[in-house]
Amino acid sequence: MATVYERTGRAAWAVLPLHAGDRLLGSLVVSWARPRTFTDDERELLAAFAAQTAQALDRIQSLQAERLRAQEARRLAEMLQRSLLTSPPQPSDVRVAVRYAPAAEEAAIGGDWYDAFSVADGGLCLVIGDCVGHDRQAAAAMATMRNLLRATAYAVEEPPAAVLRAL
Repeated sequence: MATVYERTGRAAWAVLPLHAGDRLLGSLVVSWARPRTFTDDERELLAAFAAQTAQALDRIQSLQAERLRAQEARRLAEMLQRSLLTSPPQPSDVRVAVRYAPAAEEAAIGGDWYDAFSVADGGLCLVIGDCVGHDRQAAAAMATMRNLLRATAYAVEEPPAAVLRAL
């Protein structure tokens, strides 16, 4: 610290720990140009300032951690959603293209889905569906519904209304 004292030209220092619960976040360092003896009121004021600073730093760290968790949850949700939405078949007589835009809300995976698949008679079945909700349960219901619909459409060689009734 001798180098710091010398380079700054400061003559009085107060160094206070910044605690948030049991965690030590860092230190608050305050300096003055002239030597001084701190009064009890000044010590109290500095301690209160350190406590407020620690509280603010703790909130900032908590918000940053929350944002990081939300960002990771969104990334995971989008990856899961994309993995459930497979590439469509490409029959020789039709070109099928799909586009998926993830939800704008954080981690809003849900039950919206599309599918395109071949059925037993060689025809192409195109489906757009929506299972109520925007959470993991909706995504699970969507995946189950999609797979059941594929199997039902393949097994029931009738028009779409009959496939939906069978489903």
